Amino acid sequence: MPNSTTIEHTLQLALQHHHRGQWQQAQALYEQILSRTPDQPDALHLLGVVAFQTNHHQRAAELICRSTRAGHRTTCR
Repeated sequence: MPNSTTIEHTLQLALQHHHRGQWQQAQALYEQILSRTPDQPDALHLLGVVAFQTNHHQRAAELICRSTRAGHRTTCR
């Protein structure tokens, strides 16, 4: 099982890159989290935000929908 402290640290580092507009670095870190914990809602959501910001709108919608399902156990259309 992934260490939640490591996930939190990686998420914070990714957010720092994201806030600076360093989307590739943030994306790589979000994907690193998801490779270990595929349903991590924060990483899914924020990766979806990066996808939206880089004009990958369909991917953004899919990721944000997955984050909603993972975090709240609901369904998206």
